[in-house]
Amino acid sequence: EIAIRFAIGASKVRVARQVLLESVLISVAGATIGVITATLGLQQLTRLIPAFDSSYLFQTSDVFVSWRVLAFTTIVAVSCGIFFGVMPAFQSSRGSVASSLRMTRHQLGKTRRFGSQHILISAQFALATLLLAGAGLMLQSFARLQSVDSGFHAEGVLTARLHPNVAEPRAERLLGFKRALLEKIRTIPGVQSASLSNCTPLSGQCFYTTVTHADNHTFIGDDSPFIGVQYVGAQHFETMGIPIRRGRAFSQSDHADSPPVLVINETAAQMLWPNEDPIGKHLAIGEPLFLDHRMGEVIGVVGDVKYAHPSLPVGPDAYLSTMQGGPASLVLVVKTNRPTSALSRDLRTAVNDLDANLPIYDVMSMNQRVAFASDDSRFNMLLLGLFAGLALLLAAVGLYGTLSYRVSQSTKEIGLRIALGAAETRVLRWLLRQGFTLAAFGVMAGTASALFANRVLEGLLYDISPTDPRTLLVVSILLVLVGGVATYLPARRAAKVDPMVALRSD
Repeated sequence: EIAIRFAIGASKVRVARQVLLESVLISVAGATIGVITATLGLQQLTRLIPAFDSSYLFQTSDVFVSWRVLAFTTIVAVSCGIFFGVMPAFQSSRGSVASSLRMTRHQLGKTRRFGSQHILISAQFALATLLLAGAGLMLQSFARLQSVDSGFHAEGVLTARLHPNVAEPRAERLLGFKRALLEKIRTIPGVQSASLSNCTPLSGQCFYTTVTHADNHTFIGDDSPFIGVQYVGAQHFETMGIPIRRGRAFSQSDHADSPPVLVINETAAQMLWPNEDPIGKHLAIGEPLFLDHRMGEVIGVVGDVKYAHPSLPVGPDAYLSTMQGGPASLVLVVKTNRPTSALSRDLRTAVNDLDANLPIYDVMSMNQRVAFASDDSRFNMLLLGLFAGLALLLAAVGLYGTLSYRVSQSTKEIGLRIALGAAETRVLRWLLRQGFTLAAFGVMAGTASALFANRVLEGLLYDISPTDPRTLLVVSILLVLVGGVATYLPARRAAKVDPMVALRSD
């Protein structure tokens, strides 16, 4: 077509302008569809952003399609149209008109177009392999994260926050409020047990301090190990389903006038008294209860509980009685056999009966808190999976389009092969081999890239290597199968071509 335009007097500038115009129009049309899709899908996407993740330094309401986004999209679309239109425009101006007119459509397409399409399709499959490998790793990491034993039972546990206006942690007013609150909560129908704490598991917002003394050993400066601090009620371990390994839990006799006592987790017991029984040992940590060289007696050892992110290892923890001290910021923890949503109203009523001016907030079941703890991993997995799915779709459509174009350019050749006795299955294998070759080269390049590029995901993965061979193998097989399906459809159509119709084509 271009050669004929040259032959009848069209200038190279005019032909190049036509090719560029077509390319830019296609790019702008695609960008318009993309912007519309982004605008419609943005609200759904922002809902997936973890609401309680402080690592996100923006509000979801700040994310919208602004004029800057539209300007950027327009510039990219026009640039792509110009860049990918320049190459065919440049090619169209090369060579003589006479030689171009003597070439068949099949020869012209084969010499000028199919080679570059080989590279583009293989590149698409390479990118899809890279993204799918990352998405596969994130999916496995998330699945393993969900199966981690966090050391407690979340089912049927409701939590809520409240903050009495009392500054002194051992003030009788605060201790009296705690006693009255727990007594009132335990009388609510359906409540099996209740406790108070200063933080919830998997929140990553608990207190940490240093160990100052452990029996006759004194820790100074950098030698002092860190230990988590939880002020809890007498029924806390029962309410949260935390197993007691040795000794006992707190009781009503552990109050402000009695000597301080502690319950430690297994990690702390192993760290401070390896291969010894910690029950009856004495410990002091950087808390107000242990001023003036006071030490507390270890009365129990409980199972390890994850208080930080579920992907992080458990550290040493010390539990103190909330009736002996602790901060005014409280977390109410209730075990119930009623639906947790129905119990929240009764909790608000109980708190208002004690203090009408005290708000109760952040009412949430432990199942919800567990889900929020892995929201960042879920969001990363979904986001990477979305991009990987789009890359896979582009690769499949690109391969299908390339093979369809190849078939349309090879109609005469295919008809001749069939007329000379080639079976449909042989023609089908010939075309399938071309598609599988394109997919295989792209998959191999993408797999090689994934071995290096996926190392950036190492900090986001849990219990899986960024070069996990099984993931790369599954992704490779999946992409080759997708390439096979995208190849088979135009190949089957080509294998059924009528030889007489094909031989009569130009």
